[in-house]
Amino acid sequence: MLITATRVGKFQPEQLDVGSTNRRWPLHAFCRIPEFAGFSSRATGQLIKWLFLLLLSHFLPTSWTLGELSAITRAWGGLSATDVVVVVNAGSLNSRTLANHYVSLRGIPAVNVIVLEGVPNSEVVPVEDFREKILRPLLAEIERRKLRDHVQCVAYSADFPSAIDISGDLKSVKDLHQIFTPVGSINGLTYLYAQVLAGDPNYIGLNSNFYARREFDIYFSNPGGTATEPIWNKIQGAMTTGDHATAANELEQLLKEHPHQFPIAYLAASQAAQAGEKPRAIKLLRAAVSKGWNASRYLRNDHRFDKLRDEPEYQVIELLLDESIKELQPASGFDARLTWTPNGVSVAQPQFGMRYLLSTVLGVTRGAGTNLPEAIESLRRSSTADFTHPAGKFCFTSTDDVRTTTRQWGFVAAVDDLKQLGFSAEVVKEVLPTNEQNLLGAQIGTPTFDWKSSGSQFVPGAIADNLTSLGGVMTVGAGQTNLSELIKAGAAGSSGAVTEPYALQEKFPHPNMYVTYARGASLAEAFYLSVTGPYQLLIVGDPLCQPFSHAPRPKFDRSLKTLDVDQPLQLKFDDPGLNYATWLESSQPLAQRQEPLAPAALRMLLDGATPRASAMQPTINVALKGIVPGYHEFELQFLAEGLLGQRSGGSIPVWIGPSSAVELKIAAAELSSEFDQEISLRSENLTATVHSTAGQRVSLWHDSEQLAVAAGPTSEFKLPLASLGMGPVRLQAKSELADGTILASRPLWLNVLP
Repeated sequence: MLITATRVGKFQPEQLDVGSTNRRWPLHAFCRIPEFAGFSSRATGQLIKWLFLLLLSHFLPTSWTLGELSAITRAWGGLSATDVVVVVNAGSLNSRTLANHYVSLRGIPAVNVIVLEGVPNSEVVPVEDFREKILRPLLAEIERRKLRDHVQCVAYSADFPSAIDISGDLKSVKDLHQIFTPVGSINGLTYLYAQVLAGDPNYIGLNSNFYARREFDIYFSNPGGTATEPIWNKIQGAMTTGDHATAANELEQLLKEHPHQFPIAYLAASQAAQAGEKPRAIKLLRAAVSKGWNASRYLRNDHRFDKLRDEPEYQVIELLLDESIKELQPASGFDARLTWTPNGVSVAQPQFGMRYLLSTVLGVTRGAGTNLPEAIESLRRSSTADFTHPAGKFCFTSTDDVRTTTRQWGFVAAVDDLKQLGFSAEVVKEVLPTNEQNLLGAQIGTPTFDWKSSGSQFVPGAIADNLTSLGGVMTVGAGQTNLSELIKAGAAGSSGAVTEPYALQEKFPHPNMYVTYARGASLAEAFYLSVTGPYQLLIVGDPLCQPFSHAPRPKFDRSLKTLDVDQPLQLKFDDPGLNYATWLESSQPLAQRQEPLAPAALRMLLDGATPRASAMQPTINVALKGIVPGYHEFELQFLAEGLLGQRSGGSIPVWIGPSSAVELKIAAAELSSEFDQEISLRSENLTATVHSTAGQRVSLWHDSEQLAVAAGPTSEFKLPLASLGMGPVRLQAKSELADGTILASRPLWLNVLP
């Protein structure tokens, strides 16, 4: 598939590789001018920064061939519909119904809906049952459908076990401390899937999540675990004894083997600076910045660089960096294809760290959970919140209870950061925020509470969590207020431990979660960026919710395109948003900005296939040569610059070739404005007619689940409606030709009523 684009009057600078998401910018081109006439060196630096970023956003190539993304090391943030797999319990009407609603609300592609048979009908199951009946079949389906290259998140529908008995995996652990209680959550163990599949009990570690942001100095710990331990010990020895030249040499050699480890480049620069090798130190510092180093404040306070302070190149480098990065590592977008190393850096090599898979539970509708209508309403409400930038307040409750004192030390920093972003935030000296009518988020700590009595209201998209022992226990009679009460109160997502976790910060969201969310991260990213030991944390809510995102949202025609076999698909994009240079120079605080960023790159997937990407252009032509006739969907993702690399998505339906190639018709029922048909569950049977002009056999599908198959080009199918679940149901016909080619019909949506 070839994509071409034209931009009149632009040219392609030789050193700006915008065809890759892992860019290398020629910083040295800006590092030899100490100041301009009439400007201070700092003002000059700001001007240089603006010009540099203007070049970055303005000079784009005129054409390209879409290339695969298998080797990228940039993690883009946010989530779009094509990134999420929805998992359904085949034997549960509630599970099917909740999934139907979420798929419709969020536009989840049919190929991303996975129905599992034989799901254990219990709230707590042994880890071996979880592995063999849920996790392995799920991952196998993701692999079989070729979704692995882009799926970032697993969203479980209702009626899955919420808690997993992991005592079988802990048998080999001697002298196990009591804090490692032997129960994990379904989404925590899905996130830690690599170790869980191997039965490696290290997934219970309090720092098993290298994606979570920790203290900044974690960057300068051993980057590759046991694989780099010998050389790392040697480097530490040289640094301790003051042999800076040797330390710089060893670090530079290590950097060649780990080219994306920007902390190594930074450390090498610091050692070269201390050794008096100024040109080398500047070169290594430029390399650190080009690979990802962005912390101005840390660099400015690092005395190892004192000998470079008067160097013009050093001054410009410092001015190009981000002043807002403080005690914690800056939030990064998530990518399931990347390896997260022990020092929190994303790399391509799997042997140097861990890979993860974001996961939440869409709703729990049995036991101590919500009822089905409440779960559906929660997802409906959260789906309206994206990009709305609501006004309101974040509240952190502080009492003498250990459940708040465990996280109290982080409240002031979180409030300060939120205020610097322009949000209202407060630490309140009470159990619950009182009479707050527009809560953006709440972090509390109490064993029991009555939210209605507080008089406070969540805005759509708000998140909330409560640190207590049994907040995620979904069996009736646990004795503490369940996280479901926060979902019922209007929160888009909440979390709680599925067993006694002990009052450990590492097992619960850090207060910085609310800062990350306010900066534009998706709900799923915000939770996992803030929990270093997530194995026991049940997260319930809409993973896609991102009310504060500034992801690109260019306008484009989303109507069905009907094309001849050899006719290209032309895409035109309007109102792209603010370029990143303009964005950075804005004097408005983040909370007051509502304009989306302009896309720097575009990802495209055809029917859920391997993603391909390149730089964004206003007009793109997609050659469809070799694509079979029938119905197809082009899923688009628009990717922005920035640390979070925020993204949004949208789809374009396309029909290629003769209109009669394959058709699906449903027996008459009352038409509605939202759905092709509305049918009562009491109708018992649904009659569907599939017709193909040349098919040897035809089949009927609900999302990606085959419902029936028959020989010949035409067939009628009668199916019990109860097998589909209630709510919005997407049906599609497929026809198999003699050569094995599969043609798909236009989908039809039914609204199955009780």
